[in-house]
Amino acid sequence: MKNEREKLISLLCFCSDDETEATKLQLLTSIMQSEDYDALSKSVALKRQFEDLYNSTKLEELSNSELKNRSSLLHKLVSFNKQLVQSIYSGNGPEMTSEDMPDFTSLKSLTKLCNKLSLSHNIENYSNISENNALAIFSDTTIKSAQVCFDMLPISITKEESIDEASIKQYMGNTLYCFNIEEFHACHNRFLDFSEKSEAIIAKEKFRRRKHRLLKIAVVMVCFGAIYACSQFGLFSDNFTSMLILVMLIMAILFLLWG
Repeated sequence: MKNEREKLISLLCFCSDDETEATKLQLLTSIMQSEDYDALSKSVALKRQFEDLYNSTKLEELSNSELKNRSSLLHKLVSFNKQLVQSIYSGNGPEMTSEDMPDFTSLKSLTKLCNKLSLSHNIENYSNISENNALAIFSDTTIKSAQVCFDMLPISITKEESIDEASIKQYMGNTLYCFNIEEFHACHNRFLDFSEKSEAIIAKEKFRRRKHRLLKIAVVMVCFGAIYACSQFGLFSDNFTSMLILVMLIMAILFLLWG
């Protein structure tokens, strides 16, 4: 079938007085019958870009030089599509910013970004960005910091020994995120360590305050005991003892509150 199509195009070239039109037909056929074109047409991530750049009606409106440019872009776009999706879950997707968004009509721009995208099975990310909205990785509103995401989680979750991806998805809701798993676990471990030390400090402070309170109560009891003993041995008169107890009671209350 392919050979017959090529023969037909060649025949048209001979029959046509306008070689440009024949060349354009050949370019259109070459683009639309290529494997890269078929692969790009099935892309979910670049669906809008395919419709904007490779819609058959729009292709027919282009000049031959523009068609040649689109033809050279095809393979790079397919390659970019694969790298983009993979880098979100296993690569340096979290490093992307709005400044990295490529010009989809520029081979240089796409090549630059493809060279920047790094794929690695040793790097895993947590992300709720689907292939359908993969270009959201370039949005500055997408959370790409593990610390920022961790800070958004409730204390009831962060105090647990382990946080799974399901928990993160539940509490992040519709907020898009993509961050390194190892960085997230590092944030969590630092928090658990800080929390453990803080709880130890709080427990120690509570014990110190309790001990201080008991000591004050003991001092007050000793003072009242001394007044009572002196009155029993006749060292203080009954009136003086009553007055002293009243004064001591006021002092004891002040001492217990602010001492």
